[in-house]
Amino acid sequence: MVTAHRNNVKTLLLSWPTFLKPDEKFIEDFPTLVPDYGELASHGIGLSDVAKAFRWLQQVESHSLPEKFTPSSALPLVGVVCGRSSGQRLPDRSKSTSTFYSTDCPVLADPEDTEAVATAMVLSSMLKPKLLGTNLPLPSVLEEGKHLPDGAQMALMICSSNCWKSAQVERWLLQTSQLPSCGLIPVIAEDNFLVPSPSLYEELRSTSLLDQHEFQRYCIVIKALFQEIAVVFVPQNYSSTHEDLLLRANQAASRLQATLTPLAEKVKAIEARDGDKHIAEIDKEVDPKEDNWKEDPLCGEAL
Repeated sequence: MVTAHRNNVKTLLLSWPTFLKPDEKFIEDFPTLVPDYGELASHGIGLSDVAKAFRWLQQVESHSLPEKFTPSSALPLVGVVCGRSSGQRLPDRSKSTSTFYSTDCPVLADPEDTEAVATAMVLSSMLKPKLLGTNLPLPSVLEEGKHLPDGAQMALMICSSNCWKSAQVERWLLQTSQLPSCGLIPVIAEDNFLVPSPSLYEELRSTSLLDQHEFQRYCIVIKALFQEIAVVFVPQNYSSTHEDLLLRANQAASRLQATLTPLAEKVKAIEARDGDKHIAEIDKEVDPKEDNWKEDPLCGEAL
């Protein structure tokens, strides 16, 4: 901020609804709130420079971000940012998002998890040019409240820590398990993500509004999902460079172009093998070789 202020860089402040600009009290208490501010001295930045930059923020053009980040809410934001840099505001295409984001290759993400939705949008954007010229449908993020298209051939599931507790994710996965030709690829979106365990299923049972039969099927669907090899895609990671994300997107594109076993077939196989067993019993009896998700041969590293 100090550098932008010093050099009169055109700046647009994007802020979440709860963001508060630094006031005089914050500026006065800055040395106490940020005790390692002395490191700025190596860059030729002093406390007076920081104070000027904070006061400058009060005058900078700002745009409030939506409380919930979705593809629909992102389009106007892109218009604001790109329009400002080009000197003109781009047309509002938000009214056409329902058509624009209709796809037979939906990308599913917990709509309550902003990072997961952002990850889905980044991955979808990187995959589109890689799939042009193929006979495959182009991926797009499925928005909350939307149903999977009946003709969906494949889908990507963004796996984040609490996604299995989402009622919307429950509906999407159960819908996917009913589609006869739709394969589903798990995408690991967090470094600390763990494959669901029996203890997690018990925890989900205490919060889920599904009836016993639907919940049992939901747990089997999750189990079937991780019989597929996962792709790692973590744009929020500080070490994820653009080149690294392109490599990961290439891996995802290769997976989409390979033959996928429909999720419905995997679910039927588990149900036929285990019948009415409790999901915890099923999880204990599974052959470790069936859990292919742990290794990605395309990148040669453990997930």
